[in-house]
Amino acid sequence: MARARMAPPAISWRRFLPAVLLVVGLSLLLLAIVELGKFTRSEISGWDRYTVDFAAIECTAPPVQKRAEFLGEVQALSKLPPRLQLLDPDLAALLAQAFARHPYVDKVEQVTILPAHKIEVRLGYRIPVLEVMLSDRDKGTRPASPAPSEKDTRDLADDPSWFVDGKGVLLPRKKLSEPLPLLLVTTGPVGRAGEPWGSARVEAAACTAALLGPHRAKFNLKVFETRGTELVLSTAGGTRVLWGHAPGAESAEEAKAAVKLERLLHYCAAYGGLEKPPKHYEHDVRPTTEALHRLLDG
Repeated sequence: MARARMAPPAISWRRFLPAVLLVVGLSLLLLAIVELGKFTRSEISGWDRYTVDFAAIECTAPPVQKRAEFLGEVQALSKLPPRLQLLDPDLAALLAQAFARHPYVDKVEQVTILPAHKIEVRLGYRIPVLEVMLSDRDKGTRPASPAPSEKDTRDLADDPSWFVDGKGVLLPRKKLSEPLPLLLVTTGPVGRAGEPWGSARVEAAACTAALLGPHRAKFNLKVFETRGTELVLSTAGGTRVLWGHAPGAESAEEAKAAVKLERLLHYCAAYGGLEKPPKHYEHDVRPTTEALHRLLDG
């Protein structure tokens, strides 16, 4: 006769009730701590001891102005308050966006909120290499400047000429210790401050000016002109350099930009400058074989 199977003992939920209550209690306690932390953070974030002046932000100044003036422009453009809340979890992102709006800022590399009530911002700047101006006969075609209240906040200067960096990005004109080479144009910029000028002619001249920039004092080239698609560079005394196309855009029958630069440096090393001997010369650095130097004074 088969033995009857015994049914398994029933599992009572009451055995797990203490554990369930413990988990629920701990969850509520953790939620309360988090909410209390949020409330406390919100309450104290406005205290003076947890704020810092915008003007106290530590950063390297751009090459064209003092740090205090630069920070004032960044704050005005971003419309951020004069005192910043250090406990704001979005502060680093807000500051990165604010500095990126300034026309002279090429890249916001890092924003660091330090424990000792300090903010450090590491920036990469655009360097002006060329001044661009409407020619006198065409200044009348320039659009009238808007009233200060209507003016785009990114245009930080209302000047008759502009600076551009090596990529042709439009920069507000600032006071420099030394003048930049000048390019005359017939139409104003398409973009606004911090944006490309919008002209292949300007971009070609800017790219060339950036290459020659480290040797500006040695070459003494003051005026950039375009003849067709090629550039002619001139000194204040009337000596000119037939440069050709911009770096990277040379024709097959034209020397590369690095070769052209080396030829100018070699001439300056041999004679002490592009205008020496003290005559007017034409330096043609375009040929693939060798540079040609022609006397212009009779």
